[in-house]
Amino acid sequence: MKLVKTASGKRKIKISKSEWASIGKTAGWLGGEQSLTTVIQKLAPGVENVQVFQDGMIEFDYNTLWSQDPQATKQMLDKVQAELMKQGYRPVSQSGGKMKYQKNQQQADPTSQIKRT
Repeated sequence: MKLVKTASGKRKIKISKSEWASIGKTAGWLGGEQSLTTVIQKLAPGVENVQVFQDGMIEFDYNTLWSQDPQATKQMLDKVQAELMKQGYRPVSQSGGKMKYQKNQQQADPTSQIKRT
């Protein structure tokens, strides 16, 4: 990262792509699977076996949390659901201490809405 003076006299920060990627991974907004896993684990610490699949499915276990404090776990799961829905996921199932979410197909493939003539 460098501070560079432009021809007009203004100062700019010059940053390499790898530095930018490193900042994004650390902040949790870059990295695909890892960023979703990080988001879920930050919103609901103690959630186990967070998995993000190629087909857009996310799955995680919350049994251990539920056995410790059901009310707090419900609040954390609501926060996780709100965040995942903002990112284009919808709840698919909840059973046996597992939550599953699927990426909305319309958002996953924007070309599906294009009309061909």
